[in-house]
Amino acid sequence: MQSLSSLSETAAGGPQADEAGSDAARFRRKVAHVVRQYFPSIGGLEAYVHELATRQTRRDRVYILTLNRVFGSRRRLPALERQGRVLIIRIGFVGSRRFFIPFLSPRLLRRFAILHVHGTDQLLDLIAVFRRLFGFAFVVTTHGLFFHTSRFRTVKRIYLRALTRRSLGQSAAIFAVSENDRRIVRSIGLEPVLLRNPIVPLGTFISEGRNLLYIGRIAENKRLEDLLQFAATVAARDPRCRLHIVGSDPDGRWPGLSRSLEGTVLSIVRFHGYLSREELEPILRDSGFIVSASEYEGYGLSIVEGMSVGLLPVVHDNAAFRETVTLSRSGLLVDFRKPEHAARQFLEWRESITSQDRETAARYAHAQSWASGEALIEACYEKTIRALP
Repeated sequence: MQSLSSLSETAAGGPQADEAGSDAARFRRKVAHVVRQYFPSIGGLEAYVHELATRQTRRDRVYILTLNRVFGSRRRLPALERQGRVLIIRIGFVGSRRFFIPFLSPRLLRRFAILHVHGTDQLLDLIAVFRRLFGFAFVVTTHGLFFHTSRFRTVKRIYLRALTRRSLGQSAAIFAVSENDRRIVRSIGLEPVLLRNPIVPLGTFISEGRNLLYIGRIAENKRLEDLLQFAATVAARDPRCRLHIVGSDPDGRWPGLSRSLEGTVLSIVRFHGYLSREELEPILRDSGFIVSASEYEGYGLSIVEGMSVGLLPVVHDNAAFRETVTLSRSGLLVDFRKPEHAARQFLEWRESITSQDRETAARYAHAQSWASGEALIEACYEKTIRALP
């Protein structure tokens, strides 16, 4: 195990620099993305950070600073790992998904020109404390903050106003990924920049299948139980309709879910686990609708990605999904807490959709490009670095 000192030198291109150090002269800055979970953890947040970091390697030396264990696993991951031109630096911590204390060194943080913090968790809070002491610069992307479930809502609101407000206040800029995130940040007296999550389209074709597709983690706030009941009700009236579930299961919830399913429900559900984009394509072409019963989303990246190939969103009526359906003029909002009623709404609405509806959804998704989002982030970085003493 490397010492923190040698790890810091490696990360910052010091005497033990990694193999990319030989061409360091062509890089203008050292940028570190701080995110609590990253590869091998897989999800919308990780995909966003990976895409942004990879794009930035064209001009910067880019690092990912993350925790050294995937939540739910006891296996420690390597302290250093290369992923393409990005170097992943992993740090220890104690705690759990809901609350953790990272073992983060200010000496390491000070070696980067700028830090980009993703999410509003204890990594942000600690970095904000160190910023007051050492004066380095950081920006924040909200990614839904921490209101993904109603559990401990009162405590979360207190934490938002007492601690998160102070932490965000130390940042040079705040990027809100949705109008709902922007509203929450404004409620604590701060002014964020609206930057909806850019996407990488899943293809250039238009899917016109009849099946349902869920892409995302198997997690409590995603309410797969409601989605499964919805799919079963739909299939009772349309036996050819299937539900494909694609995504990782970090907490091992799927075996319990599948055991609770009746035989008829289980027969119409296909759980695929995580799939690469190449592996996903046949399922996309076989589907017509991208679905989610999620209680809360910061943005809903997988929904917009599905729309890029003409899948129409059928989603729970939460703030983020409401924003997407309204802006795109595509899809259907339902209350998945009433799955039978939601299924009836879907089946009636499905009869009215046209190929033009799918084209409209695809145009909206393809317009959410990385080019404009990356340019805005770059302008913010430059402004922040110039303002440093």
